[in-house]
Amino acid sequence: MRVAPSPPHPTKGKSPLPEFGLNKRHYSYNGIFERSFYLSKAEKLVERLQYCKQVSGNRWIARCPAHDDRSPSLSVTQVNDGRVLIHCHAGCGANDILDSLSLEWADLYPDDENFSPLIRRRERDSYNDLVVGIAEARMKEGHRLSEEDKRTVLQARLKQLHAN
Repeated sequence: MRVAPSPPHPTKGKSPLPEFGLNKRHYSYNGIFERSFYLSKAEKLVERLQYCKQVSGNRWIARCPAHDDRSPSLSVTQVNDGRVLIHCHAGCGANDILDSLSLEWADLYPDDENFSPLIRRRERDSYNDLVVGIAEARMKEGHRLSEEDKRTVLQARLKQLHAN
């Protein structure tokens, strides 16, 4: 009695399509989890976090990597336009969180030309905040600023005020 050969595996040699209900995650024919191409920006960020829990379809909570966190205080939300919002309820800034994860502002925005000016503005604002913060800390320690440093701080401060 001859047994008919089994039909080929539907994903052997090719990746299944998301419209087959695989929700952007799939296995290749050799069983290796292929994720990076299909992951959203939020999912890529969430993969770097510890003790992360998905609380709804587009929201996660996790331990904040920017401080010693015993319970989840970091909220991650992906909004409908593709942006990723991060907020530490313990008070860590977005720059601190991104630095601790080795990410940049661009990692929170979709790869879309509409968001490029916003990313550049965030990076510029971060730079201005850093310049002013360093100058304030140095002056608080009793150091004097050079004339060039004073001009740089003044320009950064004016840009901060103009941005708000």
